[in-house]
Formats: sequence, C-alpha cells, structure tokens
Amino acid sequence: MFLADLELWVQDWLDDWLIANQDSPITCTLLAELIEKFTTTASSQYAANPENISLMLLTAMDLWMALDKCSIQHYPLLSKYNPGFPVALLNPLEKDASTYGSSLLFQDVDKENSFGVQYFNQSLQHRKKWREIKAAATIEREEKKRQPQRLESKTLSRNDQLKRLIKNLEQDAANTANDTRNMKIAPLKKEFQVKLTEYQNVERDYRTRRQEQIRRQYLIVNPDATDTDASGDPNSQNVFQMAC
Repeated sequence: MFLADLELWVQDWLDDWLIANQDSPITCTLLAELIEKFTTTASSQYAANPENISLMLLTAMDLWMALDKCSIQHYPLLSKYNPGFPVALLNPLEKDASTYGSSLLFQDVDKENSFGVQYFNQSLQHRKKWREIKAAATIEREEKKRQPQRLESKTLSRNDQLKRLIKNLEQDAANTANDTRNMKIAPLKKEFQVKLTEYQNVERDYRTRRQEQIRRQYLIVNPDATDTDASGDPNSQNVFQMAC
C-alpha cells in the first residue's frame, strides 16, 4: 500500500503540502529521504512491470521538482545552476529545463562560477569562518616557527657549556702534564664531535620537514601564495653549525 498511497498523495496533495511547508528548514531533508526510500522500494517491487517503472519515474520526478523548489526557496543561488538532467530525459515528461542556467550544479566545482564558490562569496558566515581559519593558521604557523627557535637556543647554551668543559679539561691536563688525563680527554672530545655531527644531521632533517609542513599549511589557507611566501624562516640559524 505504501507505493500506491504515496503515488496518489504526490498526484493530489504534494503541491499543497509544499506550499504549507516549504519554509520549514527540514522540508528539503524530508523530501530527499522520501525520494530515496520510494525509489529504492519501487525499483524492486516494479522491476518486472515497465508501466509501473514509468509511474515510478514520474512520481520520483514530481518529488524531485518539489525538492528543487524547496531548495531554491532556501538557497536562491541554486536557480542559476542546471541540475544536470539531460534535456532528452525531461522532454518526454514535459519538464522545462530552460529556466536553469548553463552551469551544471555538480560539475566544475573548483571553478569561479561554481555553486560552491559563488555560495561562499555571498555567505557572510562562511567568509567570517574562513578569516578565522586563516588567522588561526597564521598564529599556529608563527608558534611552530618559535618552538624550534626556543629549542635551538637551549641546545646552543648546552653545547657551549660542553665546549667550555672540554677546553677546561684540556687546559688542566696541559698544565699538569698528566698523560693519563690526556688519554681520557681525547676519547671524550672525539665522542663529543661524533655526537655533534649526529645532531647536525638530525637538525637538518628536522628543519627540512618542518619547513615543508609550514609551507603546506600556509598554501592551504593561501592558495595564491608563492613558494617564497610559504617557506619557513630562511634566516633562522643552525645552532649545531655555530657550536662547531
């Protein structure tokens, strides 16, 4: 009974129901869910009957037209976009596609005249959110640039302490002419130099990854930026090179 009842309701009452409910924020959702449920059920029930399949298509199209009217009521910009139904499909059903614009609703979504771009341009709420995202991304980017600088400063200080310690040990050993102490200092100095080289490699790899991450994040919120604009801080110093 569901299919027959719905088909009769669409034929006799859909227009009046839409007039009474098209301002409701849930009407479009209700119609979309109804279309999906109806076509899913009717497709299986009517599979062996071409006449019923035709009735299903006509009923689904009536429901879709109601959904289209409701959508345009809430989002007038949609009226400028062609929903994408081929004219050959609409002509036998006597549906007029000439009222739509030439742009297809679900194609060229990245073009300037696409629905998504045009809707964003006229939406104060979305433009405000975009500005908030860009501002937050800028703050995060600057913070990411400051974090390594703080770590670099701390590491540089520790490296200086180690260098002074080794020099003091060398000076002390030279003053006392203690061969045993000299033998202990030499491996320590060599180990320090090896570790320093390892740190330099780690820092270089980290800096490369960090700058690439910053560049990608910057380009996401500033797609028109150049690689120079999106690069990290090129003037930041390499603390391990300075420590050598």
